[in-house]
Amino acid sequence: MEIGQNLEEIKSLATLISRNKVKQIDVIGNSETATQQTSVLYNHLVLGKIEQDSQIITTFFADKDPKNAVSYCRRLKRKLTNRLINTLFFIDINQPNFNKYNQAFYTLYKQAAAVKIMLANFARPAAIQLAEEAIKKAIQFELTDVVFSLAEILSRHYATIDGNPKKFKEYDALCQKYFAILSTEHMASSYYNQLRIHFTKMKGFQPEAVEDARIYSDKLKEITEKGELESFNLRYFSFLVHAIRYEVTNDYQPLLEVCEEALAYFMEREERVPRNVFFNFTLRKFVCHTRLMQYDQAWAITDQCLGFVREGTNNWFLALEYFLILAFQTGLYQDAYRYYVKAAARPEYEKLQQNMAERWRMYEAYVHYFVARKIIQPDGNAQLKRFRRRRFMNEFPMYSKDKRGINISIIVLQILFFLLDKQYGEIIDRVESLKVYTQRYLRQDDTFRSNCFIQMLLVVPACSFHRAAVIRKAEYFWKKLQSRPIDVANQTTEIEPVPYEVLWSFVLNSLDEKVHHVRKTRKRKQ
Repeated sequence: MEIGQNLEEIKSLATLISRNKVKQIDVIGNSETATQQTSVLYNHLVLGKIEQDSQIITTFFADKDPKNAVSYCRRLKRKLTNRLINTLFFIDINQPNFNKYNQAFYTLYKQAAAVKIMLANFARPAAIQLAEEAIKKAIQFELTDVVFSLAEILSRHYATIDGNPKKFKEYDALCQKYFAILSTEHMASSYYNQLRIHFTKMKGFQPEAVEDARIYSDKLKEITEKGELESFNLRYFSFLVHAIRYEVTNDYQPLLEVCEEALAYFMEREERVPRNVFFNFTLRKFVCHTRLMQYDQAWAITDQCLGFVREGTNNWFLALEYFLILAFQTGLYQDAYRYYVKAAARPEYEKLQQNMAERWRMYEAYVHYFVARKIIQPDGNAQLKRFRRRRFMNEFPMYSKDKRGINISIIVLQILFFLLDKQYGEIIDRVESLKVYTQRYLRQDDTFRSNCFIQMLLVVPACSFHRAAVIRKAEYFWKKLQSRPIDVANQTTEIEPVPYEVLWSFVLNSLDEKVHHVRKTRKRKQ
């Protein structure tokens, strides 16, 4: 009587391992003591104690000849990298943040790789048994590429090795079906990538993407409505393409409907869908509500949105960023402060990728401006990060590589701080640079409001900081600004986290009815 798995299958696998086994599994943390260099380097990297190669040399090879130390450093990094890659195959998939989809994803890709390794090493009985078990679960979780790869192996096996016509037809049919699905998935993914490339480097409205987005969306809608091909990836990329179609035209009502349709579709398959998918469309839904000025609906889904991500991840910071901006734009400055403090308190805050870190430093500056104006009252129990104000004020105008994005907010904030401190000479110093900046970078539709506002700021020193004269001279640009409200402007949110109408009231409050004749304080590089 046979109990459980076929002994021949186990024997073929045991023979394979016996023939090729290593003396120990070379993974981080298992086969080495805590004092070994790879383990020490691993711990230092995780704790943020080492950020540069020079620190590795100082920590481990300070007593070596400099040329040899560089070679030793390179070797240690390579050794740690290899061990970390090995360790990937031993990740604990029973963690709370792993749902059934995540567990199946890691397990099935490992099993698919194991099948190919076993076949290459003549452990065919075990390989075929594992392939037949894995393909059923891969179909359940709609991992199309895994299904196709295993079906191809199994159809070939039953055609050329086992000679089983029934099983050959079964797996050959799966091959054909999932090849068609895989091809359609690739098409949907390619459409998405072709649209996304417009926004990866250049931010804001991209007119050339509009027609492409409409065509791609219509094609994918036609395919999915037929219902002949169905898979997670096909639906996911289709919904993303539909979303972009309306994002590029700022058409938020149909975009909201796409998000709701996507969430309803994936919620029916909740256990077979990664959690980041729910986050993606819930955050988009939040943005739709804000742009449609449905603020109650937006605030109502903030907790739901955060529930789909782990605290301290990039997506978590991204969600808080959107919440903070909405708080700023609706005058809830104390709430904006709390979101900033919550983000800044995380250890990951200091390690954010450059673009996100720059945006958060800009929000930090806004928080400190409102603190300086006594609009925000810092919470005694929450430590407000020390703001390097002088350094911030001197970062002009090359704070970011994005000339039409964060730089605009940085310029505006610097002027606001100088006005608040009555440092009129500093503003005079920047007038020429501001003029050049608007000529070079602020001619696009997506910076129309910024262009108007900076022109209004240029009026301030031109009128010798006299409030009545500034109001009179800036009226033309003020009307231009109001002709295009923030909720219909084609611009990214980080350009104007606080509406310019509100900031203009702060500008005027910083002025008086006295004429200030101010000269340049020093020469500045243009």
